[in-house]
Parts: sequence; structure tokens; C-alpha cells
Amino acid sequence: MKRILIAAAALSLFGCSSLMLQPADFSWPVESVLKADSKGMVSDTRFAVSFSIAPLMTAERGPAQNPAGATVRLIRDREGFYYITAPAFTHVYVFTVCDGGLKQYRKIEIGKTAMADPKLNQRDSFIELLNGSDKCALTKEGIMEGEKK
Repeated sequence: MKRILIAAAALSLFGCSSLMLQPADFSWPVESVLKADSKGMVSDTRFAVSFSIAPLMTAERGPAQNPAGATVRLIRDREGFYYITAPAFTHVYVFTVCDGGLKQYRKIEIGKTAMADPKLNQRDSFIELLNGSDKCALTKEGIMEGEKK
């Protein structure tokens, strides 16, 4: 009887454990360049993502900014964090998924001068930001030490 109880307890413990699939890589091979519609929504059917950029435009450029027609650049890293920036921004925003939306995880200041034509590239352990001849390596925590050029 004791063996049956021990076996039943062991089976119930194994039945309750959740399945973990690791390692997993959520990165996108290239950035998406997304143009907002008249309501400020951007979408990328290739990666099945859509969201409003209105709060982002307000945060970066002020409340008078109309997001319609604005273009943002978006890429996702290995851990599943989204990096978003745009021309005339001074920051790269890092977002994580939460309850049907994207929640800001970090706001990375790139400089005091607005970027003219930022581009995001996936690298092995970081996201590369190019802005003209300037480049830097980004992680969800910010600019990698010694990597801004």
C-alpha cells in the first residue's frame, strides 16, 4: 500500500510540472520598417505583430505629434524583447509583451541629437544600431560598455 501511495504521489508531481522548451530563439533576422496608418497603427504580417505608435510618438516628440504616416523601425532580440526607434528620435525603446500589449522595459538614450536614419540589425548577442557612420551595440539593459562608436 505504501508503494502505491509513493508511486501515485510521484506520478502526480510529474503530471503537474510544466513543459519547458529550451533553448529558444525569438530573434528576427532583419528589422521591420513600418509605416503608421491614419489611426497610428503599424503592423507586420510577416511576424504577426501590430500596435499603436501614438503613445511612443507622444513620448518622443510631444503631444502635438500626429502618428499618421510616421515610420518606425522594429526588431526583436533572442530573448523576445522588441526594440523600436525612428528618424528624429533620440532614444531606442525596448518593450516586452504583456496582457495584449507591449510594455516599456527600457528607454535607451542614444544622444542629444535626433537620429537622421537609424537602422537596427540582429547580431549574435546584441542589437546593432546604425545611424550614418555611428553605430552602437544594444541589449535590453542599454548600450553595451565600450560599444558606442
